[in-house]
Amino acid sequence: MVKENYGDTIKTQPKQGNSRFYAYASIYLILRNKRLHISCEIIFEGETLKDTVDFLIKEI
Repeated sequence: MVKENYGDTIKTQPKQGNSRFYAYASIYLILRNKRLHISCEIIFEGETLKDTVDFLIKEI
């Protein structure tokens, strides 16, 4: 059975096991030795690093 790819997974070179993964970027703040999660963004196929970083910065 072939599953459709909606652009939400990244294909990698198969070595063992899976060759498709979900990709995401997140931004954290470390304050007084505590890590606080600020924002998370799913990275879609074809999305540039600049687009992702711009989105995360706007979320702050």
